[in-house]
Amino acid sequence: MEKLDVVVSDAATSPMLIGFIKPKIVMPNVKMDRADYEMAIRHEWIHYRQKDAWFKLLAVWINSVHWFNPFSYMALANLSEACEYAVDEKITERMKAVEKKRYSEMILQFAANASPALNNHLVDHKKLLIRRFRLIMRKNSGSGKAFSGILLAILIGAAAVFTSSVVFAEAPKPLTEYSGGIKTYYNTAQTLEQNVQSTLGIPSPTEKNRVMVKWRNLYIDKEGRKIDYFNRTEPYYKVELKWQEKGSAIASMTNKTMSIGGQTVTIAFGDKAVAYKDDPVIEKLIGNQITFEMNYQTTDSRFMYDHKAFMNELIKRGAYVIEEVVAPQQFTYEFSQTNAGGQVGAKPLTAYDKVEVQTPIFKGSVLLPKQPDDSDGSKGLQIGNSFVLKPGETAAIDLKETTDKTPTISLAILDETTGEMAHWNPAAASGYRFIFTPGQNGVNHTYKIVASGEQQDTVNIEIFTYQTKSETAK
Repeated sequence: MEKLDVVVSDAATSPMLIGFIKPKIVMPNVKMDRADYEMAIRHEWIHYRQKDAWFKLLAVWINSVHWFNPFSYMALANLSEACEYAVDEKITERMKAVEKKRYSEMILQFAANASPALNNHLVDHKKLLIRRFRLIMRKNSGSGKAFSGILLAILIGAAAVFTSSVVFAEAPKPLTEYSGGIKTYYNTAQTLEQNVQSTLGIPSPTEKNRVMVKWRNLYIDKEGRKIDYFNRTEPYYKVELKWQEKGSAIASMTNKTMSIGGQTVTIAFGDKAVAYKDDPVIEKLIGNQITFEMNYQTTDSRFMYDHKAFMNELIKRGAYVIEEVVAPQQFTYEFSQTNAGGQVGAKPLTAYDKVEVQTPIFKGSVLLPKQPDDSDGSKGLQIGNSFVLKPGETAAIDLKETTDKTPTISLAILDETTGEMAHWNPAAASGYRFIFTPGQNGVNHTYKIVASGEQQDTVNIEIFTYQTKSETAK
């Protein structure tokens, strides 16, 4: 076997072959079983021997020349897929079913650990993984056939779990205040200077109480857009940000500058965000917000002001501060207490939200009636059957998809045993999981879920119970 240098990188999430003249195999800095390590190295070495990188480079060049031809894009995608099939076939041609299982599980493990944005040699999207597993397990004889069929079903199921994403609504819309745009608060009852001082946190000798201008629990998508009622895409990060007087921000934080729309913007990163200083999604967030705010104009004649002048002062005198960035696997519930001593929580749905379902209540699409004007939450459609919450059980409601017609719904949990409202969310947002754990006096009671929409409309929802883990309010 020809020798190739092998390097380890913290930035790599999957083995990969890089370089053309002096290629190297890059391995992720993770603990690996020796057998998995050897298979991964052999996988990349075969790519090198087949000169796959050169073929792909040629395909990319052809695609760039024939950018107007849709078939060139199909050819590029098919070439990459064919390279993986060829490598899989060479590695597994003399393998037994158990060894193929090991190899397939290694591919799946890298797919589970990779960032959704990555698509490296061993990390491919779900459909390609399933096709690869089918081909890997296809050639078997004798009693191994039954084993391979069972194994294939397991691997395909695992691929669907580990590489799936939550289903959200449609593609991003044009950036607006209510569809992905982020706008800094401005109090039209105060002067421009008062707003600038308040936003930058400059103390005032005349104002005892000031509104704190700060974004907490701001969820953004991979394009750096705010997730909201009309931008119902999958959350990529949760961020906490604010503006701060430039001198104090530069002195106490890691900072850099960005040129946005002809403006030089100072960006400061807190301790919980400094690792994302050069993250492309965070840079998109900053660019999107500054560009949107510099062009923002209110359409309400009652609250007219010059937002561009406001932003110019913030950029000149302040720093855009990112205090914290949280990845989706670390998203936590926002908890609150009910009047009866129970606990409710909410968090955005992500591919990491897996629970062991105790009792399925409902799953699918349902046509909700329009919410009555005098609704107190108890009026609407019951979704699924009534259910009992036993000790240690929690009810979960996954609001998976709504539409622009009714982006939020009224969602109520009624205690049928007492006839009282256990909890009511009059504006439950799409893409969220809502949970309810009864207090001591609500255990073993019968509950039902009642919902209605802003208009009569269809929503996709799942309701189930699960065994409560040791979750505490945060």
